[in-house]
Amino acid sequence: SYWWFAGSAQWFEIALAVLIVSCPCALSLATPTAISATLGRMQSRGLLVRRSMAMEKLNQVTHVVFDKTGTLTQGKPLLKQVLCMPNCDSAECLAIAASLEQHSAHPLAQALLRAADRIDEHGVGEHVVTSIVSTAGGGLSGVIDGVQYCIGNYDFIRLQARVDMPADWLASIASEAVTAVFLTRADEALTMFTFVDEMREDALATVASLRALGKSVLLMTGDRAPAARLVAAQVEIDDWRAQMSPQQKMKAVQMLQAAGAKVLMVGDGINDAPVLAAADV
Repeated sequence: SYWWFAGSAQWFEIALAVLIVSCPCALSLATPTAISATLGRMQSRGLLVRRSMAMEKLNQVTHVVFDKTGTLTQGKPLLKQVLCMPNCDSAECLAIAASLEQHSAHPLAQALLRAADRIDEHGVGEHVVTSIVSTAGGGLSGVIDGVQYCIGNYDFIRLQARVDMPADWLASIASEAVTAVFLTRADEALTMFTFVDEMREDALATVASLRALGKSVLLMTGDRAPAARLVAAQVEIDDWRAQMSPQQKMKAVQMLQAAGAKVLMVGDGINDAPVLAAADV
């Protein structure tokens, strides 16, 4: 206080030097103590922080990117419709799909498994699947009784199974806010499953609060445009992008970062691992 009253221009530096010399431990412990207290408080509210550095980066965030399924929506899709080729039995196709999807943790896979459980009284049973190959953000393939089956989204089926879906199937979902999964056997289409997913009750309020903080909010999803458009409209997100693979999401976030943005990514599921790793938080 003497140097302040004496009018020295270096009063702050002098006072700080005295504090550092007299009590270095207090200053060096202040920041980690504050971070530890914050992490404990967050954990008590159900938030697990893997790296404390994320707390410092969180304050710098300019853009918040949401995945759709399990983040803005409840992540518990319900099977809405099963369309089969004329020579196929819907219960049998559902059993085949469930047998394949046992090897996936995706919410749509779990929805198919739940639906298959409900028809189990028909005695369909499970199929033994071998040679399982899973493609993140696409689907999976496997062999049942020596025959190759594939299940996944349209892009995956077109590239992996090289099978074109019936035009009337694609037309039926062109404008609907549903998610479609297709099942093929060898080189033929078998089934199209469609799903709906309810919104989280606090999704709109969450997006609004982020926007009130001055953050830019985006939606990036692997689902089709009609479903993405509906969710974006319900939570009032103008910048939305559909049918994005995990790699495309990652590249989109990296482009934002290259333009100077600090990105918080909110995702659910292993498919979002690449973009979650690329985000600042």
